[in-house]
Amino acid sequence: MQKVIKAWSFSSWKLWDTCRFAWKKRWIDGIKDSGFNPAFARGTEIHAKAEYLVKGEIKGMPNELKIFSNEFRNLMAAGAEAETDLSITEAMKPSFGTDWDNVWCRIKVDAKVFDGHTSTLIDYKTGKKYGDNQEQCGLYAVGEYVHNPKLKQVDTELWYLDLEEDNVELHTYTVADIKKLIKMWKKRVAPMFERQDEYPPNPCHKCRFCSHASDKGGDCPYNSKGTRA
Repeated sequence: MQKVIKAWSFSSWKLWDTCRFAWKKRWIDGIKDSGFNPAFARGTEIHAKAEYLVKGEIKGMPNELKIFSNEFRNLMAAGAEAETDLSITEAMKPSFGTDWDNVWCRIKVDAKVFDGHTSTLIDYKTGKKYGDNQEQCGLYAVGEYVHNPKLKQVDTELWYLDLEEDNVELHTYTVADIKKLIKMWKKRVAPMFERQDEYPPNPCHKCRFCSHASDKGGDCPYNSKGTRA
């Protein structure tokens, strides 16, 4: 069976998991959702400021990052990498995002600190906490292990930049954990690569941002309120 896509990322899988109709529009039909999501736009801007800060390309601490001022200073003092590419092939070999012929999963982590023995991967989050964020950490651990197979464990940190308290979430992955995750992800994403008979819409709270909604001129049977027109 001919594959309908060649590669995936956590965000593309999340769209698949959220709404297969929208996923087909984006990844098979090549139609990007033109709907404006203010939370996404804000998150993108803050991530860019954090990246430039860690790279030393801006001076001073941006207001949006001040809750984590000490943590960012420690990152820079440790010589952290920003926007590290941990993309991999299906055979679990190192790759990179623009390796069009071989990349299977595109993975990029916001910051990485490596001390010669342990890797710590840091992901910045804006907004509320969501349970599936840990799944993304597991995928980061897979990418880091494939790129550095001598590691005994991978540490991940989620930084919730908007929260005053309980704003750091830690997850540690052993080699045994990572090998289980590799099997799990291969099984989970396999249907994305195969032509499906149907790609049904899934009405939910995210419909309000979707340009495919019927009341926004799209051809989805549901409107931006998640109800049938």
